[in-house]
Order: sequence, then structure tokens, then C-alpha cells
Amino acid sequence: MRRKQRTRQLQLRALGVVAALAVVTIVVLAVVAFTGGRAKTQAGIHGAAQGATVDGIQCQTSEQAAYHIHAHLAVFVSGASRAVPAGVGIPGPQQVVSGFVEGGKCLYWLHTHDATGIIHIESPVQRIYTLGEFFDIWGQPLSSSQV
Repeated sequence: MRRKQRTRQLQLRALGVVAALAVVTIVVLAVVAFTGGRAKTQAGIHGAAQGATVDGIQCQTSEQAAYHIHAHLAVFVSGASRAVPAGVGIPGPQQVVSGFVEGGKCLYWLHTHDATGIIHIESPVQRIYTLGEFFDIWGQPLSSSQV
């Protein structure tokens, strides 16, 4: 009987993870569709942020743990998948081990460690962060007609 309960608990947990990812995907699509992103950025090389505060988001020497969640971003351009690169929000010089960016001179509260599309949100405070803020740190345009 315990084995069936454990199996059921694992199934419910997996269903919850799938539902959470679906919600994140819907939110990302809604943000792109309805807000058009944000236009401002403090850019460095190739438009990416280099350590200055961007949209009120700081680049600090260690990850912040008060609010720590992950969101998945999938970008499609004309039906073709485009990778979100490793190291967005981690200005160089970067330390890379097997494709995983372990560190740079600082880490923005929104950043990626690898090219899986997972955005690490590691903030000193719990608040809502937007897709536009991530694109500003990345130094990429985001609007209802351009990604």
C-alpha cells in the first residue's frame, strides 16, 4: 500500500512541475505579447550589461538567496528555435566548466549558467521580474514585433 501511495505522490509532484512550467511559458508569451518588453539598457560589449545596475537590478559578487526560482525561456524566430546563451547576466571574465558558466566578475539577479534556456532568478528580495528586464540585461531587443 505504501508503494502505491509513494508512486501516486511522485506522479502528483511531476504533474505539478509540468503545470508550473506551462504557467511560466504562458506568462512569458503574455509578457511578450502585451508589454512589448522594455527599450532601455545600459549596455557594454555586444549590448550585454557589464556590471552597471540595469532596470534596478544589480550585479553582485555572489548569488542572492532570499528569492531563488528558475524559469524556462524558449525563443522561436519564424518557427525556428533559438538558444538563450550561457552566461547572460554574468559579465566576464567568465569561468566555464563543461559549458556551465560558474562565475564572472559579478552576477545579475537574472542570469543563465548554460544554454538550456533556464533563467536563474536569485534576488535579495521577492518581487516580480519581467522578461523585458532579462532582455535588457542580455542586451537584446524585445518588443511586440522584434526578438
